[in-house]
Amino acid sequence: MRNAVLFSVLMLLPLNTFAASPLELMNEGRMKLYRGDIAEGISVLEEARRLDSGNLYIKYNLAKGYSWDNRWDRALKLYSEIVAASGPAEQVYWDARFGIAQITSWEKKYDEALQMYYEILRLYKNAPKGFKLDINLAIGDILSWKTDYDESVRHFKALLKEDPDNPVILNRISKIYLWGGEYSISREFTERALKLDPDDSASLERKRVLDQIKPFTVMAGYDYTWYDVSNSGGNNVQVQRAVQGLTWQYSTPLRFFAFADEVFQNTNDVEQDGSYYDVSCALGAAYRINPLTYLSGRTDFSAKAEIYPRFSGEMTLTRKVTSNIDLMGTYKYTYDRLHDAQELDDKHYHLLSPGIVFYYSRFIYNRIQFYVETDTRDLFYSVMLNQYLALNPENIIQFYLFLSQGRSYLVYSDSTVFRETTTYSASIAYTHFFNSSVGIEFTPGITASVGNYSNYHAGINFILKW
Repeated sequence: MRNAVLFSVLMLLPLNTFAASPLELMNEGRMKLYRGDIAEGISVLEEARRLDSGNLYIKYNLAKGYSWDNRWDRALKLYSEIVAASGPAEQVYWDARFGIAQITSWEKKYDEALQMYYEILRLYKNAPKGFKLDINLAIGDILSWKTDYDESVRHFKALLKEDPDNPVILNRISKIYLWGGEYSISREFTERALKLDPDDSASLERKRVLDQIKPFTVMAGYDYTWYDVSNSGGNNVQVQRAVQGLTWQYSTPLRFFAFADEVFQNTNDVEQDGSYYDVSCALGAAYRINPLTYLSGRTDFSAKAEIYPRFSGEMTLTRKVTSNIDLMGTYKYTYDRLHDAQELDDKHYHLLSPGIVFYYSRFIYNRIQFYVETDTRDLFYSVMLNQYLALNPENIIQFYLFLSQGRSYLVYSDSTVFRETTTYSASIAYTHFFNSSVGIEFTPGITASVGNYSNYHAGINFILKW
């Protein structure tokens, strides 16, 4: 009877009467971390630490959670406490030292982090194979983050000799070759990784990216622009433009491109009669001097120079200074034919354009480009902000914001004289690939020249790769 009463009382108690032990909470919190529930995992591990503040393994998992949540100061404090309270005979001691080195690398203190990793390898003579591999992977990653691609590849290939069927190492090598523009070699290592693990997500995603990179790309499109200004007869200015282009990846470091641009403008903003027609051709090439440096050039020629300038030529040098930052600089010369109604002695322009690109990942970056142009008498200033966002290899969105302070005219070589103006523009380009070979692009936008005019444009481009 007594036991029956006790059993009945126990059955009536709430479930949380039997509190989980610190060890159970640690395991639960760790599982949440690895499932991606970082905040919940940290909360559970903090409770485990409250119940058992001296447990080094609880501290270690909590430190890992803090580091993944970018609370690096808290993580470093816990890792340091573990190192002080343990010794080289315990695995948690080396795990904590690894954690300190890892956060140091995330703080971009690459040389300091490398020294830490090399010291662990030197002192931990009997390190488990998996732990030793993690350290070597981290060393190779840091070398690649420092943009020392050649040394990073050598490091990973040395690891591959010891473990030739490791898809993690194969993926690291493939990724670096992709970053460096060695697409065929990147594909080779990606396919080797997929043979070992057909469901490997990193390899499958890289294959999707590589499938989009083909030797030839053809583009054909149409763009329509409507201006809110009209001529003396009340006709609004309208511009229709057809463009065709070809890009040829001749070799790994060398790419050629050519474009033909046909444009028709119904009138200008002064005269009642008369229309304008022009054809412009562009030829250019881009060359990778080394994995960190690119040089590109382009020249444009207009057949009639009624809408476009007669000739322009430009050179651009791009240098990767860190894994997240590119610096670029452009020089451009433009010559336009003279017109009897123009008040200028000539039309020679020199443009300098420094720029910087910030990479959040290979698929997300911002570019800021500054432009300073002169006709030897006046200066014109412009700035452009470009946001690139690849939702995935098949869907890409780009935003452009542009501000220009200087002088402008509606048609390059007509009777419209220069006017002081501030111009704003915003546009978006959305590209969708139906498969690795066929895509379409939409390009709506708006431009406003303060006190002068506004225009609205929309374009569509068809893309074919093979």
